[in-house]
Order: sequence, then structure tokens, then C-alpha cells
Amino acid sequence: MIGWNSKIGPWCRIEGTLFNDERSKFLQGQKFDVCVLGVGTVVEPEIMLRNCLVMPFLKVKKNDSNKIIF
Repeated sequence: MIGWNSKIGPWCRIEGTLFNDERSKFLQGQKFDVCVLGVGTVVEPEIMLRNCLVMPFLKVKKNDSNKIIF
């Protein structure tokens, strides 16, 4: 899910996992297998995000997976 006014650079990969069972990732005790960008988020070119929750108005400059970015 991508928030309003978010900007995603070229060659970025933003994804969740393809499964929805016991193999799903847990972040801070919650099942989380999607990628969500808050409103106004900027993702630099050639960045990969997998199963991340990105808070609003942040600039993502490095690859991450299975994290809450704030």
C-alpha cells in the first residue's frame, strides 16, 4: 500500500511476502506480510523494501526487510 504524495524512485522494489500462514513474519508481536508506505514517503532509486511499515514523511535511503521504519 502506498500513501498519498509518496515518491518512488526508478528501479525500486516494494513487496510483501507471497504466503499468508505460519511462515509470515512477526514484527513487534504482530503478523506482518505486506509493505506499507505512509503519506509523503520518498523512496530513493534502486531500493528494495520487503514487509516494511514506513511511517509518514520519511526518506528511505537503504534496503530493508521485516522492519518498522520510523
